[in-house]
Amino acid sequence: MNGIPLRTLVTALVALFVPIAAWAIDFPHELGSVKGYKCSSCHTVHSTLGSTGYNNVCLTCHNPSDPYGSGKPFAMADFANPFRTWTSARPAVTYQTSHNWIGKDVVPKAGAVAPTDVRLTKSLLIGTVSCARCHNIHDLYSSAYNSKPFLRVRNDEDQLCLDCHRPRKTVDHTRGTHPVTVNYSTKAAARPDEFYSPPRNSNPANPTSAMRMSRSGAVVCTTCHGVHYTDSNSRTFDNASSARMGLLSTSRGMLLRTDLKGRTVSDPNICTNCHKSADDPANTTARVKNHNGTKNQNVQCADCHGGHVDEADGTAPNAYLINRYMNISTQYGAVRNAKVMYQYTSVARKNWNKDAFGVCLACHSPLPGTIGQHSSTNAADCRSCHTHSQGFSANCTQCHGFPPTVNTAGGPSGYGKDGVRDYSTSGVFKNETQTPHARHAGGGANYSIACDQCHKGFSHNTGTFQDVFVDKTGIIASIGSGANPTYNPAGKGTCTATYCHSDGAPRNASLQAVVGAPGNTTFTWGNGMGTLSGCGSCHAAFPLTNAHPAHFNAGS
Repeated sequence: MNGIPLRTLVTALVALFVPIAAWAIDFPHELGSVKGYKCSSCHTVHSTLGSTGYNNVCLTCHNPSDPYGSGKPFAMADFANPFRTWTSARPAVTYQTSHNWIGKDVVPKAGAVAPTDVRLTKSLLIGTVSCARCHNIHDLYSSAYNSKPFLRVRNDEDQLCLDCHRPRKTVDHTRGTHPVTVNYSTKAAARPDEFYSPPRNSNPANPTSAMRMSRSGAVVCTTCHGVHYTDSNSRTFDNASSARMGLLSTSRGMLLRTDLKGRTVSDPNICTNCHKSADDPANTTARVKNHNGTKNQNVQCADCHGGHVDEADGTAPNAYLINRYMNISTQYGAVRNAKVMYQYTSVARKNWNKDAFGVCLACHSPLPGTIGQHSSTNAADCRSCHTHSQGFSANCTQCHGFPPTVNTAGGPSGYGKDGVRDYSTSGVFKNETQTPHARHAGGGANYSIACDQCHKGFSHNTGTFQDVFVDKTGIIASIGSGANPTYNPAGKGTCTATYCHSDGAPRNASLQAVVGAPGNTTFTWGNGMGTLSGCGSCHAAFPLTNAHPAHFNAGS
């Protein structure tokens, strides 16, 4: 008998307290305060949610006109739509400063897939992106099990972000997406010439534009991206106050914490906040430099690279995160939607200009015919002159004169020197003040013979020097004549059997070049300046080949 009232009491207490615990709501959504919130404020029987689903409920209060929800306002102009998944009407001016809250949860271009955590897979939420997919006001504001503000799961290591964007959870940089879950301090300590430690802030006066690592110090999604009130502008504070006061700028919906590009190549951008660039004079050993050139085109990291350029499924290896479509504007013109197919698994597959979709050809098509190497499709040939550490801008007078004419190291007029590669210690050195380089290629009163006429087929910038007559096809010294020119770099260096220093051909009876002036078939390169003067120095004063006799006889 006495047990029955006790069971009844327990049952009554459970019935009384469980509903209260289950529906307890943390500030600022609390019930029973002066705000007047009650269950029916959100939970109304047979309410029509409309096309925006649960967001209709949240946006009822989170808008500029609500006396309480206006503290964190959102409007239809605010959600990011960079992949144009939302096609219905929006305001004429869109800010795109918050994570998309309308649409499907599978968007391959965004690396978005349906989450797997059971707390994010409630039956009423499946298949959609909504406020309630990430937030639950019936959870605590934050706890050991969830992160602020009212997130359904912990997110101190971007667990929530990386569940929905699982394809981009990788440390493999060949998969077309920036590596994440990598400890930044460890990486920066191992490669101090390449990374700042800690990362720079494009605007030190603005803490919201700083690159943020996870609790463990790892690079994660929110290192570069914000979630709400984020306009990819280091000059604005990314917070609700800026939104209320209309201080956030319009954006492309990338939700970057800082500037995609700096004002100039020497200003920090979202890439060079972490990656050291030789555009900063302090980084003398940096491996990269913006492609600015001598014409100040202001081409920066994001013009050629992206943080996410593929779906990260590994089907199209892209180690350097090179954009698949180039859209670049400079004062010299613009490139729009130029397709690039750069797949990296080996040097042979680095597509600089091996076909119409080469990365260089997106902007530089056709390549100028100044040197023979521009017709090469070998990536190694491209990189022999165009290196990232020099901003890919090749300058023939950077390492040597064009042509070399003085006896000093390096450009703009001296002999070849690039680091440890030094012509003066090569064993075949010739004093350039005494060679005929200026006479052959100096221009003006001298000849303007192209480098390739003597150096075609050379091994550029590999430490070999005086690579002469390596590839003899199509050059003046042998063209159409059968001449077989040779060069011996020993001693003063000598040229032999060159068609240009001959009596001409092939009109003689044997159809072979009559090579060399009478009694002089070998010419000296070292100390050769000024040793040839007048027509008779290279060939007979009155050559008997071709049509020369007819002309001489007619004029006599």
